[in-house]
Amino acid sequence: MASFKGTYVHQLDAKGRLAIPSRLRAQMEQGGTLTVDAEECLTLYPAGRWQEREHEISTLDPFNPDARDIKRRIFGSAEDVAFDRQGRIAIAAHLRDHAGLTKEVVVMGVGDVIELWDAAAWQERHVRIAADASNIMRRARGGVPLST
Repeated sequence: MASFKGTYVHQLDAKGRLAIPSRLRAQMEQGGTLTVDAEECLTLYPAGRWQEREHEISTLDPFNPDARDIKRRIFGSAEDVAFDRQGRIAIAAHLRDHAGLTKEVVVMGVGDVIELWDAAAWQERHVRIAADASNIMRRARGGVPLST
């Protein structure tokens, strides 16, 4: 399984293409699936992780309106992407619009996926995270304090 880490800043070109850092790209040579998620960023899934995510979402209750909306949001926005010779992916206009991507893009490895953020939006989010990091970590662990 891929282990994506690190934060990089790259420029979106006039054709909506974005270079993915070679360190990240090397772990997903065939490309992947790019889609929206719960936040105002894009998520790039390597093929194996996308299949897992697809299965997770597909097993949601089809009679639950929230589950149907999640399927519409994730699957309806998903685009398969491949790397060109320069290591770039083409980001569809509807995805760029969702994340507010215009020029400067933060490419961030977050474990099993890669997130793409508008640089200004990420800076705002990063400040909020940094200001409340210990509480965020505690809540993420279900209220269990981090071991020291």
